[in-house]
Amino acid sequence: MRLYGILGAYGGTTIRDTHKTIGNLQKRGFTAQQAEGIADAFKEIDTAGLATKADINDLRQEIRAMALRLYRHVSAILIAHGLGTAALTVALLQLIG
Repeated sequence: MRLYGILGAYGGTTIRDTHKTIGNLQKRGFTAQQAEGIADAFKEIDTAGLATKADINDLRQEIRAMALRLYRHVSAILIAHGLGTAALTVALLQLIG
């Protein structure tokens, strides 16, 4: 049997109502022993290190801000390079001409 469809709604959170979870598993064809084992296994999972949706959204915002700063720096470098090349070209033309 697929557990994802049954337990996927928990999305990394701990099971709050073990009795209800066991009942839901039994309704879907698991034996009482299997359902209890699954519920016990999920109680032991440490979710403290998992990222939340808010964590991921914060990270996305930080990445966007970093990308914007990077684009600004690269643009400044390209402009400076272009100006330097133009200045050297003018200087060389003045020396030649």
